[in-house]
Amino acid sequence: MPDEEAFSVLVRLMKAYDLRSHYTPNMPGLQLRLFQFDRLVEELAPTVFLHMLRQGVKSSMYASQWFLTLFGCVPFSCRPHAHEVALADGTSPLAQVPLPARARLGRVRPRLC
Repeated sequence: MPDEEAFSVLVRLMKAYDLRSHYTPNMPGLQLRLFQFDRLVEELAPTVFLHMLRQGVKSSMYASQWFLTLFGCVPFSCRPHAHEVALADGTSPLAQVPLPARARLGRVRPRLC
């Protein structure tokens, strides 16, 4: 893809999916996605949510990079599906993509410190 076309796609994504708000001061879009992600984990994996809460682990400590890079930090084989879900269904599913990884944690008994 030529550079000009790639830049046009980036601009379109920033406008159509309000991704610009992820990178503006105070990052309101990112804060919203993290809030949505926390509520989804709380609803779909309450055991994991409570364990992370008790340990003082906040989603902003690990999930920010998922949203800021559009999952560029996840394994390459998972990226097409993550992008497909996000682009096909809109921005709210961005918070759902990382859930399978956290849900698997619910099946593994965490080792407490």
